[in-house]
Amino acid sequence: MTSYFIELNEYKPQNRKCAEMAEFANQFGNTLCPDKISFDAFKTELEAKVKELNEKYPKTMPLKISSGSGFIHIDQDLSLIHISEPTRP
Repeated sequence: MTSYFIELNEYKPQNRKCAEMAEFANQFGNTLCPDKISFDAFKTELEAKVKELNEKYPKTMPLKISSGSGFIHIDQDLSLIHISEPTRP
């Protein structure tokens, strides 16, 4: 069974929208998702927050979320948050 450790790679927010997204994501930092279902639920929460912020700040460049096997990446041209599966020693 694969588990995921949420470690946030965060950069200085470009605007209020990015700052709000970072604040939301920070509450999940250094958290363990014990399985794929938990990871997918976390990803769904992030997608909902991205949609909410894009609607709240329509005049700014939209946040984009992309994901793959074991990672989620949210950005606004520059990387904002990247969450990945832990590497095994």
